[in-house]
Amino acid sequence: MKPIVVVTQTEAHLPPSLQDLQLLYRVERVSFEEITPARLAESSLGLISMARVEREHADRLKAVLEAEPGIRCIGMVSPERRQETVQAQALGLADLWDRDEPASLAVGKIRRLLGTYGVPALADDIPEATRVGVLEACEAFETAVMSTVVGEALPLGSCNRAVSAIMSALKVDGLTVWLSTVQNHHSPTFCHSLMVTGLVLQFVDVLGVTERDSVQMGIGAMLHDLGKVKLPLAVLDKPVEQLSEEERNLIALHPEYADVILKGQPAVPAIVRNMMVAHHEYLDGTGYPMGLMGDEISACLRILSICNLYAGMIDRYRNDHPSSPRQAFATLFGMGRKLDADLLALFREVVLDRETVAPRPGRMDMPRLIN
Repeated sequence: MKPIVVVTQTEAHLPPSLQDLQLLYRVERVSFEEITPARLAESSLGLISMARVEREHADRLKAVLEAEPGIRCIGMVSPERRQETVQAQALGLADLWDRDEPASLAVGKIRRLLGTYGVPALADDIPEATRVGVLEACEAFETAVMSTVVGEALPLGSCNRAVSAIMSALKVDGLTVWLSTVQNHHSPTFCHSLMVTGLVLQFVDVLGVTERDSVQMGIGAMLHDLGKVKLPLAVLDKPVEQLSEEERNLIALHPEYADVILKGQPAVPAIVRNMMVAHHEYLDGTGYPMGLMGDEISACLRILSICNLYAGMIDRYRNDHPSSPRQAFATLFGMGRKLDADLLALFREVVLDRETVAPRPGRMDMPRLIN
């Protein structure tokens, strides 16, 4: 999806209703001096803040808009400032939005114009069970993102239904089809979350985890990176190799952001909360954000940690040179005491012996799922 271009006099004048927009769509902020016809042409939508627009900048912007009449542009005005409305109309901006309205209203309007960011275009030959699972999961995940941005309760019912659909897809079509399909998603965050969810659900099926706990772990896997909703899509959409040190450090804060999100979400199950906040902890105490170690790390985290790392290594979107399944497993094995050795041995069957692996309840004693 092409970015939304937000044109403002200065970055400080970004309308409050658009400040969270970058969490849901690709957004490029451009000053009146920087906007050009070419830049506007590469956008899906232009949002023009009319706050404190100087005459010379208005004349320049009018020329840009006239050069690219095919790009829809909207004037963001304050209804209390008549001059802004007059300026916007002089620029030819027929659509005017209240720049001080709640973010949820502005985002809702943009979704109606552009559609949702989360729904992917799926090839015609995708098996039906996998198609249903992907669409259900994407809708649930995007609703969770929207709910977080506007401060509403997480859609646990939608997430539950999505996990059930993914479980059905894995049983009917298998893990290979699931991983291949979700890697075609245009969003790296959606792609990774759905890869991890499929891996976790396949793994717990092999381990013989109860259906109730399996569903909750599936929800935890789907939402494990929800803390990244506090980060700009411009950062999240970058391949791993292109991230700066500052951007890597910013991304590393996402478990702490998840903890903040969960403070207003009392209905979220303990397993899900644990997976959202502590999925980067290692058994040897070198993980983050809390530096947990050994028995402080629950079974659900040990399972998620393996699946999360593996998905990150084989992901074609996030890596210029993704690992093969065998290369990724070898890297996991080389991490030694950071990961649970018994679980890792069983995970090998899930990802390297996909044709022969089957659920074997009771083949190992599962430690407690949560602390």
